[in-house]
Order: sequence, then structure tokens, then C-alpha cells
Amino acid sequence: EAMSLERPVHDAVARLHRGAEALWLRVHERWPQLRIEVLPETDSTNTQLMQRARQGQHDTVVLTTAHQTAGRGRMGRRWEDRAGDTLMFSVGMALPHSQLSGLSLAVGVALAESLGEPVRLKWPNDLWVARAGQWHKLGGILTEVAHEQSRAYGVVGVGINLRTTPTPSDASVPPIAWHDLGHEADSGDLFARLADSVLSAMTQFFSGGFAPWVARFDA
Repeated sequence: EAMSLERPVHDAVARLHRGAEALWLRVHERWPQLRIEVLPETDSTNTQLMQRARQGQHDTVVLTTAHQTAGRGRMGRRWEDRAGDTLMFSVGMALPHSQLSGLSLAVGVALAESLGEPVRLKWPNDLWVARAGQWHKLGGILTEVAHEQSRAYGVVGVGINLRTTPTPSDASVPPIAWHDLGHEADSGDLFARLADSVLSAMTQFFSGGFAPWVARFDA
């Protein structure tokens, strides 16, 4: 099946599989029941996990894909991508409580710290980089909650520009890519590192709320 995929998708899937293996080696002792899935294509990784949650699936899972056909951003905005040009993944986890104010900010802090300078967090869910006196968008975060009877399930979606992408006509700031910052645009390595950061941030947030993150967010 993999060999029948178009070359950009096939190559992106191969990199993500390598990243999934690296992620498992990083986190399996902390999350032995974690499921990591790689799809060649899907409508939206967030949509997929939200649908599963409404069907009663509440396991901890990381879902990534080489291409989204209906990626979503905040306020219903469409997230465009081309296979291999964008890192897209979602983390789903059962919620121990309903106090989620600040979750996107905590995840954003963890991502910005993992990506390193010069990445900054713009409230409430964008990763921005300043270049030549102008802000550029490197990526975004989409947090959603599915309620099923007495249980709740949180889904955090992440999208990072790996390579230069066309500027959407409705973009408030121009995009910038990880490759533009002088980094190797390998979705596999970045996937393992950032997914680990999101898993850790969600776990820490659910145990202590946003208070421990305030100073790091202010920075």
C-alpha cells in the first residue's frame, strides 16, 4: 500500500514512521499504554480523535499524518498543507477534570521551549518568529474537548510549517518555515521531540493547572 502512494506522501510517511519509533523509545516507560499512529492521509487528525472520543474511545494516542484534506485552525479557519511541507499531529488524552483554562498556553510554552530561540508564543495559540522587524507564523495549536456522558477527552492538535508555504490570502501574518530558520526539515525527528513535549505538558497541566506555567509563559 505504501509503495502505491504518490512520492511526496510516501516519503513523508516513511519519515513519520521513523519519528514514531523514536517517540516510542522516548516515552514508552512513562506512557506504556500509549498508541502512536501514522496515516498517509486523513481529513484532520483532531477531527479523527474527536470522532473516536464520541464513540467511547478514550485511550491516550498520538495521531499524525502526511496530508490533511480538511485541516482546521482556530475559529474554523482552514489549515492548508502539502504532503511533506507541514508537520501535523494530535494528542488525545482522557481528562481528569473540566478545568482546562490555560491548556493551549501550557502546550504552547512547551512547544516554544522545545523549538528554541527565536520561537515565541502569541496568545492564545500561535507560534511566531520575528524576522527583519516583522512577525511570521511558524505554527499553531488547536485544543478541543469531547464530552461523552460523564467523561471528557481532550485533543491537542499541532501544525508546524516545515518548508516555505504560499501565503494564504487571508493570512494576518506571513508564514515562515522551520527550514527558513536554518534547520533540517525532517518531520520525523521534529515529530518525536514535539509530541513528547505535548504529552508531558498535558500531563503536568492536568496535575497542577496553569499556575506552574505562568512564569514560563511570561518569558
